[in-house]
Amino acid sequence: MKVFATLIFSFFLITSCNESTRQSSRTTSNASVEISIQGMTCEKMCGGTVCRGLEKLEGVNSTELAFNPENPIDLVTVNFDSSIVSAKEMKEKVESIAGGVYKVKEIN
Repeated sequence: MKVFATLIFSFFLITSCNESTRQSSRTTSNASVEISIQGMTCEKMCGGTVCRGLEKLEGVNSTELAFNPENPIDLVTVNFDSSIVSAKEMKEKVESIAGGVYKVKEIN
């Protein structure tokens, strides 16, 4: 019984060490970009659709919209893991939403 308990404890110890190593490697790959998007006419529907679409991409951690109804170009800040997803993939995703209504003008 003690051998079994020791094996179980060792398994959990090794598993938790591997998980913390994976998390720390993810931290070093985190990046942030601002995507300038043309074609959004409202904050809730258009902005929400774009943000939700980006958040569905594996590697995207969060999005934040800066919507200005008086400006034809709005900004979405994306926090992501650059080892999983690229700016090119995010651009393709935005431009595929709603039949291509939204156009990426710039990524910084």
